[in-house]
Amino acid sequence: MTKDSEGDKGQLVGSGTFRIERKIALEKLQKYQFQDPWDFVRCWLRAAVLQGASHVKVVSDVSLSSISFDGRPFGENLLRDPYFDLFASEDESSEAGHQLAIGLLGCLHFEPRRVQLCSGHGAARRRWTRSMDGDEELD
Repeated sequence: MTKDSEGDKGQLVGSGTFRIERKIALEKLQKYQFQDPWDFVRCWLRAAVLQGASHVKVVSDVSLSSISFDGRPFGENLLRDPYFDLFASEDESSEAGHQLAIGLLGCLHFEPRRVQLCSGHGAARRRWTRSMDGDEELD
């Protein structure tokens, strides 16, 4: 769009569509998103706060890192596709899901053997797992 002489209205000069190759976009986002790759933890903390967490527990040692928190569980749709909010329209996405996805990509920068996202309690508990070879599963 270009501005007309009044400066308060836009004039349509063309339109079109484009397509984003999801796999390539995720690879680029994973590779270039953080100056300090450990910033992914901040994203997960933001997601926790946005889900109403009152307590957050962070544990890390040589072989395992874990972030757990209370608050509202993430929906099954988010666990089915943790990157959904990166590609969804503003009306369809949530900021908590967006932060979770960015944090996940940052975490994958370290090439962990396995990453698990768990949400809910009891029979409603859902878990998404990604292994080192890129296989993903929801249970």
